[in-house]
Amino acid sequence: MPSFLITLSHPLSPHLPPASLSAVVELLEKYPIRFVITKGRQTKLGDYKSPASDKDRHRISVNGTLNQYAFLITTLHEFAHLLVRVRHPKNRFSPHGLEWKITFQEVMAPFLTESIFPIEILRVLIRHMHNPKASSTADHELMAVIQKYDQVSDNHIIVDELEANAIFILPNGWQMKVLRKDRKRWLCERLSDGRMYKVHPLTKVQKK
Repeated sequence: MPSFLITLSHPLSPHLPPASLSAVVELLEKYPIRFVITKGRQTKLGDYKSPASDKDRHRISVNGTLNQYAFLITTLHEFAHLLVRVRHPKNRFSPHGLEWKITFQEVMAPFLTESIFPIEILRVLIRHMHNPKASSTADHELMAVIQKYDQVSDNHIIVDELEANAIFILPNGWQMKVLRKDRKRWLCERLSDGRMYKVHPLTKVQKK
């Protein structure tokens, strides 16, 4: 039985930059891992869950809708959580505290090459890794350069480019109206029930 299991309907390789595949597989084979490729989620790019018992596997999930560079960064982000857990099984650390930052830097270091990332992503990613944030979505410069490699249709636009009171559709089908910017996110109203949501400014949506 392999040390890691992949839960998806197609291979892992299409989701990763080709030059990174063997190194990623080598990392995943070191521990009993269930690696889940999910449908796109609005609230997070990936997730790590530690085993509930000695018989269980570590679980890493990553959004399958991410482009290959975002998918790789998210996979390594979650793998760093796993390593912190393995190395400090009895300690309780802040999820994205110093221990995770150092571990993420260690895991990412071999992948910071032009053979894996386009130079425009690599330059921004290297700066990001000096003090990595809890999510790459919190680094607007990094997200902006990564999203250039998304495959989207011509009628999509990022929320930051919409005008006040514009109507748009989120990837999950919700129809929303732009109200105002609240710090770093846009406050938007869901038209079906009037509920308010904060939407990341770089979220790709369909304008109505």
